[in-house]
Amino acid sequence: MKKHQLQKQNHCAAASRQNGHTMSQKRILLIKVWAYFVRYGMLLAIPLPAAIASGLADSRTAKYLGLGAGCLFFALYYLVGYLLRWTHMYCVYQNAYHQKMTPDKVNWSEIKTSDAIGVPLIFMGFAIFAVIVALTG
Repeated sequence: MKKHQLQKQNHCAAASRQNGHTMSQKRILLIKVWAYFVRYGMLLAIPLPAAIASGLADSRTAKYLGLGAGCLFFALYYLVGYLLRWTHMYCVYQNAYHQKMTPDKVNWSEIKTSDAIGVPLIFMGFAIFAVIVALTG
């Protein structure tokens, strides 16, 4: 085995241990479930603030501000999750790449920085656009 592959394997094994113990199957399952929720459930939840805002104030401005708030929350969650190296966010990106989720073997170097920063920037752009539409229209 090449030296680089061996170092990578050792790094993954070391990263998988928490306080000298490997992850339990229950913890792995919980991380995977949360990763699926973040990947798919949050996309469905983005319009929720818009629905709440339109229920409180029946206006187009409230709907767009609510939608902007939902997009901003989504973007910030993804960005903070990547920057703080949350394990479930690693699994989210694995799912996006159509790979098997491995929360017990995290290797952040596999995640493209352009993807990790680009997705939040796109949703921040949506949030800014929604606020501009709300305030001008």
